[in-house]
Amino acid sequence: MWISILDSGNLAAGLLTAGQAFPALRAECDELVAAMQWGRFYDGQMLGGFNMATGQFNPDWHLVHLGSDSRLAHFLAIASGQVPAESWDRLDRSREGTYLKPGWEGGGLFMQYLSGLWLDERDTLIGRSAQNFAYAQMQRGFPWGWSASDSPADGYLGWGRLKENIVTPHASVLAIQDFPEEVVANLRELERRGARHPRYGFYDALDTQSGAVAKNFLVLDQSMILVSLANYLRPDVIRRHFQAAPLVRCGRQRIADYREPYYRDCSLFTLEPRPPTLAPQ
Repeated sequence: MWISILDSGNLAAGLLTAGQAFPALRAECDELVAAMQWGRFYDGQMLGGFNMATGQFNPDWHLVHLGSDSRLAHFLAIASGQVPAESWDRLDRSREGTYLKPGWEGGGLFMQYLSGLWLDERDTLIGRSAQNFAYAQMQRGFPWGWSASDSPADGYLGWGRLKENIVTPHASVLAIQDFPEEVVANLRELERRGARHPRYGFYDALDTQSGAVAKNFLVLDQSMILVSLANYLRPDVIRRHFQAAPLVRCGRQRIADYREPYYRDCSLFTLEPRPPTLAPQ
């Protein structure tokens, strides 16, 4: 069993968002976030996960790319004061064509767009990278939408296993604020090919060669569809709640890519973590 820092970042973002959206839950949500031990996952770079069975981190699993889904967790680790802000500047910003990497190799569009469901990245380097990534996919084929997903015949296609003939609806929905007309056209084509249940919405993936559909619903992929549509239909509703949290405001001040000059005193928002409890007794 692993504690993943990537999933921990998504969990913390959900808690902070819920706390801002529902004031009655705010104290409890903030307490849960304050207990998260981000500093334990840092050894000069962010570590990917903690193995509960062995009581050890994997020293070979470091999260070093700006253009990946670990960005949100790294942001929150810096915002908490447990990880130095300088570590953000050491993230790999090397380019692959007109957009950042990793991309196709790592897991497709979700890696570029996921953190932006909470953080407004549209005027940042990574925001432009995500837009370019989506545009490049549109030029590649129709329908489009390459990202980690299930498949009709080969199981889950995650890191390094993406296939050109497997497209997933959530990938294009992630880009709806950047390319609304193109995304709607793509979804209509996926629906025409049988990739949508009449009551429950889009299935997880379509094989564009065989026409076979992966007729299931993965919670992460459905969640990305839900949050993307929420931010589009009720402009920035999730981002506004998340970014209203004092911890997030502090993170935006500490990291130049997100800096907002009117958040001055981050010491007001630094959360003290509880004593470490990860190591087995």
